[in-house]
Amino acid sequence: MKQPTIYPTIRQLALTFGLWVLLSAGFRFFAFNMFFYEALLAFVKGYLEILSGIFGVIYHEFPSSDNLIALNGASLKIIYECTAYSYYLFIFAIVLFSPWKWHQKLWGGATLLILTTLLNALRFFSVAWIIRKHPAHLDIFHDYVWNVLFAVIVFLMYFVMHYLFIRKNHKPSAV
Repeated sequence: MKQPTIYPTIRQLALTFGLWVLLSAGFRFFAFNMFFYEALLAFVKGYLEILSGIFGVIYHEFPSSDNLIALNGASLKIIYECTAYSYYLFIFAIVLFSPWKWHQKLWGGATLLILTTLLNALRFFSVAWIIRKHPAHLDIFHDYVWNVLFAVIVFLMYFVMHYLFIRKNHKPSAV
């Protein structure tokens, strides 16, 4: 029996990328349907409000705007891309095509989605901090640093989980 590799296969990554592109295009198309956008916006506002309370960040919604919030006095406009929908779709696709057992896909996928939600909240909190302390660096920090960092961290979280599951599933036999 061939020993599985700890690295995701080219086939798995190709299938993941293909499904992710299709899902992203579909969600982007449906983003113009206000129901999807409003649901994502409510989700983001909900977890930001909860996590703000836990971490002592002052959270405020502006009643005159559906997508404007303030974190510690820094105003942030939540647009569709801020919801991290693309990363959630990537996690769904890569977990779907992973060689994990079905219960590991459920547990691992849920764990990755929760960690990605926490990471997205950290992104909001750090962008609010940058707005208040170093507003001149906002574009570089938001558009380049966080976009690249977010993608790398999400893939590394998957890779660590993949390594742990593969190692657990294929322990050497005592024979």
